Amino acid sequence: IRMEIFPMSSISSDESNGNYSEEERSLFLGDLSCFCQEQDVYQFFQGCGEIESIRLMRSKTTNKCLGYGFITFLDINVLPIAMRLYGSVLLGRRVK
Repeated sequence: IRMEIFPMSSISSDESNGNYSEEERSLFLGDLSCFCQEQDVYQFFQGCGEIESIRLMRSKTTNKCLGYGFITFLDINVLPIAMRLYGSVLLGRRVK
């Protein structure tokens, strides 16, 4: 498994994201298409709030998405909004 981090913005130490860790501001994304790219996930979730990073797990041999990944938002308060998209279709698959 190869993990790539797709940063969406640069964050300086004086920007506030509360005292929440990256893990606390992240959501697991499952049942993604093997053709899914970080840009697809970005477009899917961009209306929820500012995205810090997207990490899709990829095959070492084919570089295709293994069907899961993580999205991290700058603001933890965005998570309930983003979770409303669970079950919505992205590239023919329902995001879980």
